[in-house]
Amino acid sequence: MLTEEKVIQLEQQLKKLMMENSLSEAKHLSDTILESSPNNKLAHQSLIQYFFRYKSFDKCIEKCSTLLAINPKDKLAAKYLILSLVESKDLVSAKNKVKSYIAVCGIDEEVLLLKAEVAVCMQNFEEALIAYKELHNFSPEFFSIETLKTRKNNKQHFNNVTNLLKRNAYMQMQTCMGVSRRLDSAINCFFGLEKAVQSHKLQKGSFFNIPNLTAKPYYQVDEISGLKSLVEKILLCMPLLKSIIKDTDRENYIDAIGAKNMQKEWLLLAKKWQSIHLLKADKQCEISPEIEQVKKVFQDTLVADCPPHAPEAFISILPADTIIPPHHGLSNVKLTVHVPIYVDELSSLTVGGERKTWIDEDIIIFDDSFLHSADNRSSNSRAVLIFDIWHPDLTLQERGAIKTFMQTHDTWSQEYAQLSKAVKVV
Repeated sequence: MLTEEKVIQLEQQLKKLMMENSLSEAKHLSDTILESSPNNKLAHQSLIQYFFRYKSFDKCIEKCSTLLAINPKDKLAAKYLILSLVESKDLVSAKNKVKSYIAVCGIDEEVLLLKAEVAVCMQNFEEALIAYKELHNFSPEFFSIETLKTRKNNKQHFNNVTNLLKRNAYMQMQTCMGVSRRLDSAINCFFGLEKAVQSHKLQKGSFFNIPNLTAKPYYQVDEISGLKSLVEKILLCMPLLKSIIKDTDRENYIDAIGAKNMQKEWLLLAKKWQSIHLLKADKQCEISPEIEQVKKVFQDTLVADCPPHAPEAFISILPADTIIPPHHGLSNVKLTVHVPIYVDELSSLTVGGERKTWIDEDIIIFDDSFLHSADNRSSNSRAVLIFDIWHPDLTLQERGAIKTFMQTHDTWSQEYAQLSKAVKVV
């Protein structure tokens, strides 16, 4: 029988062996300690780690249960009990032990990881994603690049979260699929399940693109059924549009659309480019009798309607000697229409390398998924009415499915915004 003083000495040796990861030597020392001190916490913990390392999961479970009977709040024993149950394929018991752990010890990083791991093993992917979301809320630094560098085992959890997020989003998009092969292909490309193929080298929507749509920079009014009638209604509103420019407060366009992470040239433009929104998807715009009257014109099936990106209609005001740098729009599912209000021959638009002015064309219709830019080299401000219409190749069923896709993605993004940002997913 060891004296208390001798047990303390052996505990110091045991701690050293455990720190050195010498678990075989630690086992013999632990057995010796337990002969004289059956409830010794350190000795039990040493044996738990030994049995787990050498895959004696039944013995590990037994030893964990023994220690938890002595101290129900022993986190190491609770952790290895759950891990051993997982390794033994007793997943239901593992899930129940996670609940017990939380009930007794509360929430911490380790138990949330265990909760996620058990759910993944049970192929309960929704529950696993919820656990990772809880983990991110509890410990955002877990998903930081700095933590990943210092804790290599975090990489597997990064991979888990990435795959779970993509799977969850893709499953939610199933209601949008089956309408057409090209729309299914677009959704698969969006999630990296198919290789995206651009129809034109200067075309590259920054968000969502549908293959096999007509791809050209510019369109004529008479190429799009119903557009001539819509434009005529807009032209009748020209006095109202000029009145709106005169009497309505303006906002910085780039601020209005919430653009972020801009390059220097865009930061400079943000201070100059002004707008007056008539429609902005489901967001409230400034209300005036003139604006309300003009808005009625856009109650037309031609107008692209896929919140949160559309419908959008606004007056774009570009000051003298200002350039909008080359860029791509969000998607090829829509075309952009420019109706001139105040223009001259020194203000122009370039799409796909082809320059046009409103003096030459009057109404300009273009596909903004092509590389495009605008400049106003005159001494006066340029003002045009801008709105989006559906790409004419899209069927009514495809338009409805695209609207559902955009709304579903927006809802999903709001729910998982912080977690997806942390691991840089969709």
